Amino acid sequence: MRYEVKSIPVWPVVKIAFFVNLIVGFLVGLLLGVLAVPFVAVLSTSLAYDTADLDLGGASAGIMMIMPFLSALWSAFFLTLLVVIMVLVYNLMAKLIGGVELHLGAAESDVPSVSSDEPPKPRSTAPPVSRPPSPPPPPGVSRPEPPPPVIKQEPPAQPATPPPAEPLEPPTRPPGPDNEGTAV
Repeated sequence: MRYEVKSIPVWPVVKIAFFVNLIVGFLVGLLLGVLAVPFVAVLSTSLAYDTADLDLGGASAGIMMIMPFLSALWSAFFLTLLVVIMVLVYNLMAKLIGGVELHLGAAESDVPSVSSDEPPKPRSTAPPVSRPPSPPPPPGVSRPEPPPPVIKQEPPAQPATPPPAEPLEPPTRPPGPDNEGTAV
């Protein structure tokens, strides 16, 4: 089957993109906040800054606490705005030159093999149904015998009877001088 994506609705994409970008932005900000503290410490020692005057302990903790939230807000707003622009551009281009074509087909496991000589076996996801065994009878009580199986017999065939004939009328004599159309 062939399908074409002619347009993408904007609002559902905005909702999904906002929350995905919010979560990804928080995780990236958390990673950047954790990596920023050693980076600032290494940078300050490599540039020969006198770190005695700088108190990086409070600043690095602040960077680690604020960075995930700032990154989450930045990603949620700007990257979602970028996704909206991309969806609008796609809808415009799909209207002008056509959308993306999708070719859908059944999975290989669902399609029976044509080269096989045996018929396809029906797939069943339900386990086979089996009746649990009946409990044994109490001591001194015999188990009743099961009733005989019911065999459905068809009634004997009726001989075919001809359709009923039309009632016979008695023959009549042709009208003449000695009889007046009386019955024979």
